[in-house]
Parts: sequence; structure tokens; C-alpha cells
Amino acid sequence: MTPLPWLAIDTSGDQASVAVGSAGVVLAEEIVQGARRHAVELVPAIERVLNGARIPLSRIHGILVTDGPGSFTGLRIGATVAKGLAYAGNIPVRAASALLVMAYGGWTSKPTARRILAVTEALRGECYAALYDITAAGISVLREPAVGRPAMLAEWPRPDLLVSELALPGFSGPDLVDGEAAQPRAAVLLDLVGVAGATREIVDLGTWEPEYGRPAEAQVRWEALHGRRLPDSAGTAR
Repeated sequence: MTPLPWLAIDTSGDQASVAVGSAGVVLAEEIVQGARRHAVELVPAIERVLNGARIPLSRIHGILVTDGPGSFTGLRIGATVAKGLAYAGNIPVRAASALLVMAYGGWTSKPTARRILAVTEALRGECYAALYDITAAGISVLREPAVGRPAMLAEWPRPDLLVSELALPGFSGPDLVDGEAAQPRAAVLLDLVGVAGATREIVDLGTWEPEYGRPAEAQVRWEALHGRRLPDSAGTAR
């Protein structure tokens, strides 16, 4: 029996992507370059991949979405669109860390590696990073997603493979997947459907927010000005 298709959405970085398919089968995919285009291009891109795959929204088994860490605005756009589609079609939603999507995509190109370090830009001279143990049998989280200066990685276990959008001077030794190949993609989200523990079900869409990694710049300025945190303050406490 042919598995029911999923709709996958990634808006965690400068490059957004959407895909339709199932694990190992991409029926249609589209990539949108430029973070400022996410709000305008995401919904039309979804319409195009559904049309390209000749699959109406009513036949989608579920929606997959990256939930961070990453671009505050991008993640919010992706989450909002996913919620809207889910409500409209009564479709379940599952989420996965953008860093896990990066790590798994890198691992599929070098499956002999086991400990995979995923690193992406966090601005302010910082990075987001997470370390995973990935095998054909499944995925274990060795270091949860964290934000900090790249120097913090020197204290982490040495990876077999580095998947990074950033240049990390002085960080040498492991195999490297970088540049565009290191960016998370919706097509990789589809592959994670069949991997135990890789995605999690969003039970309450009304209260769900992406794991942004840290507050937005506007929130940081407000909290600094008023000397207190907002009640829904996001991010990693340090």
C-alpha cells in the first residue's frame, strides 16, 4: 500500500522549502531563497507543490514543520501557516528541531558517521548547536540545542561529522558538510517521519509556539528597557 503523503514546511533560516511525499519519496519540492520572501512566497509555494504532486490538501496525512531554533520571523510564519492549514483541513501536525533536520540531512550523505554536530547562525556572534547520535536504528540526542559563542563547542564531545552553515576557525578534524548542503530542507523532514523519536506531535495547536532558541530582537530591547521579562518570553536562559 502506498503511504499517505505528508506536507513538510521549513522556514527556520534564510532558505525556506516545502515538500510533499513520504519517507524516501519526494513527490514535489520547492525552495524559496531569501528570508524576506517567506511571508509572501510560502503559501503560493505550498499550492504549487500540492498541484505539482496532484494531491489536494484533503489527502494530506499530516503536516511536518521545523520548530527551531532559527529565525524568529521565519519560524513564526511557518508555524502560522501550518496552524491555518491544520485547522482548515483537520490535519495533524508534527514538529522537529531544525538542527536535527540539518544533522540528519548531513548523515544521509555520510552514513558511516555517527556523532553529528549541527551548527547554524544565531547572530550577535553566537551560534545554535546540537549534537546527535544517528544510526540506521534511530537517533539519540547527545547535546540538546543550545545558543552561545562557537567557543563553547570545544567543550562538547568530538563529532564524526560537522554540519554547519558557519565557518568555525580552529574547529578541524571531523568530516564537513557546509554551505547550501548544510541547510535544513523540507525533503529531509519527510525522511524523519519513519524515524522513532525524530518528530513530536503538536497536541494543542492553540498554545504551541516554535522553539525559537532565544527572544526576538524587539523583545530583548523591551525587556532591557523595562527591566523584566515578558510573560511569554522565549529563548534559552543563561
